[in-house]
Amino acid sequence: MTKEHECVTTCEATFYHSDSPIKQCKSCVSPCELCSSETHCETCLAGHPFLQTDGTCSTPCPSGYYGETSTNSCEPCHSTCRTCTGPNENQCGSCYNTRFLREHYCLDNCPSGMFEKYTCSCAPDNDCGCCKHCHTNCETCYDDTNFDCIVCAAGFHAQPNSDVMCMVNCPSGYYADNESRLCVACSAPCATCSGLGDGSGNCGSC
Repeated sequence: MTKEHECVTTCEATFYHSDSPIKQCKSCVSPCELCSSETHCETCLAGHPFLQTDGTCSTPCPSGYYGETSTNSCEPCHSTCRTCTGPNENQCGSCYNTRFLREHYCLDNCPSGMFEKYTCSCAPDNDCGCCKHCHTNCETCYDDTNFDCIVCAAGFHAQPNSDVMCMVNCPSGYYADNESRLCVACSAPCATCSGLGDGSGNCGSC
């Protein structure tokens, strides 16, 4: 092969072997360090953009890949991650639509005390799922206020005629049932009470 009027057995970095029209070393397109053709890089020059899956050197890496600085290439994320900063399952930046981001993990379901949100602010866009904390009054919930509880947290009680608001105290005519975490109506003839009973022993007022 020839390179600048010299005959060589192999082409040096930034050149590739071409058989057309004669055997010769032709220049790779910058910023390729090694290439198999004029437009297909094998490695990128140090300090330059990452090697993409299509053989080009550019940034950023596509979804599902991260920039590995030690090899200057785009490497695959863990299978659970849509975007990531590294290859491990705890290095996710965002998740696919069926999973939820929690402390850089992409989970199938959110843990207790959290709810699943489908429109979170995750790079590179805002349509990823994530786990958000319930209000402190809620043990389980579907949003982040004390009006959005499914089950109240210990020490709180679901208010009557609500969907489902959890508060410490119950309104007049109801008592706080700590076992069910509900506000339960007093039995007649009690106007206020400390619990249900066959008589008036639990009445606070009549």
